[in-house]
Amino acid sequence: MSAGLSDTILAASPDPTKPGRRLFAITPGSAVLPTDLRGLIAASDGTATLQGVDNADGDTVDVLLVAGTLYPLSVKRVTAFTGSGLVGVA
Repeated sequence: MSAGLSDTILAASPDPTKPGRRLFAITPGSAVLPTDLRGLIAASDGTATLQGVDNADGDTVDVLLVAGTLYPLSVKRVTAFTGSGLVGVA
């Protein structure tokens, strides 16, 4: 994990619109994201965006947004993502 991303995750702020959830920001060039996606609202490395969205049941559905295309994620952890897709899912 890059030091910059680690600092960013540790500094994640509460989401004022969703109590109990946090907002994550990833600086451009920091593509490694070894964190649980549950509760993730949005994260971006400058080319791709990870978003957490609520479905009708109130559960969180994790999706990857790449170049305007949404990809649903069935994995709970992502070790890295790039503008061309996911890398190292678990």
